[in-house]
Amino acid sequence: LEFALKKMNITANGAIKKLRKKNLQNVTDVESNTAKSVSTITDVQLVQMMGHGNRMTTLYLIVARAGSRRLPGKNLRTIQGRSLIAYKAIAAKQSRTCTWSDISTDSAEMAAEAQKYSVQIGIKRPPELATDTATTEDVVRHALAVREAAGYPCDAVMLLEPSSPFVRPSDYDAAVAQMEEH
Repeated sequence: LEFALKKMNITANGAIKKLRKKNLQNVTDVESNTAKSVSTITDVQLVQMMGHGNRMTTLYLIVARAGSRRLPGKNLRTIQGRSLIAYKAIAAKQSRTCTWSDISTDSAEMAAEAQKYSVQIGIKRPPELATDTATTEDVVRHALAVREAAGYPCDAVMLLEPSSPFVRPSDYDAAVAQMEEH
């Protein structure tokens, strides 16, 4: 949180004052149809409420379906004690350019694994997008539509595929920097 506030040139006290001015009394969980009250505000939600200044908002989207034919359950397989999903979630969290991290999946188990590592909402992927023939482009479009409808639009998407677990946060940051330049 301190890092996010420093990037926006805001002190913690300044952030609290701005939130009070907006009369924000609670934050709602947009994933559930019954908007339930959340008693604590996460770092990401605070950054969302404060605005992003001139920085591009980037969704780090983990795409993980349950139905791998060649290696069932591969996204939950572990390397040195961490699942492939965990590697992606940790890289997103450590990235300087990640505004939001989310997972698009048809598996409650994979969504739960991602949420252990502070991945936000969790986008329930419909069955037609959880097949061998579904395209990544369609999965990303669906995720963007869900987030837009929930009030969380973004400027860019960083695609995180669990089958490439060793990409470093600095690699993602460099890619976002190139996008911002053009």
